[in-house]
This record gives sequence, structure tokens and C-alpha cells, in this order.
Amino acid sequence: MNLKLFQQECAKKILIILRDFESRRNVKSVIQELILKDIRNIWNDIKKPDRYRDSRPSDFFEFEFVTLSHKKYCEDDFDAEIKELRKRLSSNNDNYLFSHVSKQKNVPADGLKQYAFQIWNDILNEKDLNIPSQKEMLANYRCNEIKDQVLAEAEPILKELNYNSTRQEIEDFKQKALTIINKILGDYDKIASNYDDNIYLNFRKQIESNVSQRLLVCFENQAKRYIPIAQKFMRMDLEKEIKKCTNII
Repeated sequence: MNLKLFQQECAKKILIILRDFESRRNVKSVIQELILKDIRNIWNDIKKPDRYRDSRPSDFFEFEFVTLSHKKYCEDDFDAEIKELRKRLSSNNDNYLFSHVSKQKNVPADGLKQYAFQIWNDILNEKDLNIPSQKEMLANYRCNEIKDQVLAEAEPILKELNYNSTRQEIEDFKQKALTIINKILGDYDKIASNYDDNIYLNFRKQIESNVSQRLLVCFENQAKRYIPIAQKFMRMDLEKEIKKCTNII
């Protein structure tokens, strides 16, 4: 989408750090080529505008590989290399990381507002991006977070019910199950209902599905305990009926 919407004025620097690098065991050029090969394969699979159909990653990106010593076993070397890398963030450094970027392509301060506005306008008008509103993004984030929280808080209760369901008959199982699921949904509703209705209800359904599956397992455990009892009574009733028929004959 970036290729489609914007001019590609200069290569973007991608700095790849090879952590815990040991020159005695690793060959930088080999690792570098493996990573670049993966990048080229990914690039070839990307759907691109026709004018960029035969382009290569190197046409748009400048790749640089930096190695760092092992943090645990060569801590002094690691710290020294980090300091050198930090210095390269300064434009005064001879080995400045972004020296490939031309200053002539910078946007003057008095035009920055309009420049940013136009970029954002292009993004919003591109339907393929389907960017949600800030309100929707917040609702998705918070409702998902609240969902995880209430399920985590209910986990001990669900585990206990599951444990008991395999070992004993639980009196009023239905009421206990309803109490658990209503408590979880109630805790979720208290906070999540303040957000976008569709998103709030979507995550609510996820909670219902999750908890229902857990309770179904407990129900099946209880049902297994009743099967032998039901078979016993059925056998007794059947024997009685057979005796009645025998007496009649």
C-alpha cells in the first residue's frame, strides 16, 4: 500500500542486529545471506503495483547487519559495542546510521502540518487499508483486555468445579453453573459496556462460548456418574416387567 500511495524518494534503512554473535561459531556473511534470501522471498510474494512488479527489496531498502557479542559471557564487549552503535545515531558521527538520507528531502517546518494532513487523508481514503477509528481501536483493545481479565479471575472457580465434577455428585449443578457464568458476564459488563456496542457484544459472545465449553465438560463429568445409576434402575424396572409377563403366561 505504501508503494501504491506514496512516492519512493529514498531507501529506508533497515538495521538488523545479530545478538549473542560468536565469530568462532558463526559466519556473519552466511547468516546475512540467509536473512536476505527470506526477505527476497517475502518481497516476491507481495502484491505490488504494476510499475514495481519487477522491483527488488534493495530498490527501496538499505540493509545493514550489525553483530553484538554475547550479553552474558562477553558483557564488557557487549556494552562497548552498544555504546558505539548509540554514537551512530548522531549525525556528527562519521558512520552515521542515516547518512544515506538527503537533507534536501526534508519537509520545511512551516509545511509539516499540511504535509502530515495530506498523508493521513490519502490513507483514510484508501479503502483497501480499512483503518478503524481511534474509538474502535480503543474498544477492541480494552474489551479484549477486560475479557482476559475476567476469565483469568474465574479460572480457579472453573478448575475447582471441574475437579469436583469428576469426583462427586454436585447438588444443584445447574444453579452453580448459572451463578458462575452470570458472575463472569456481570464483571465484564460493568466495564466493557461503556465501549462500542458491537465490539463489546462480540467479546461478550467469546466469553459465553469459552465458559460454556468449560461448563459443558463439567456437565459431562456429572452425567457419566449418573449413567451407571440410570442403568441400574432401568435393569430393575425391566426385570419387574419381565416377571409380570412371566406370571401372566
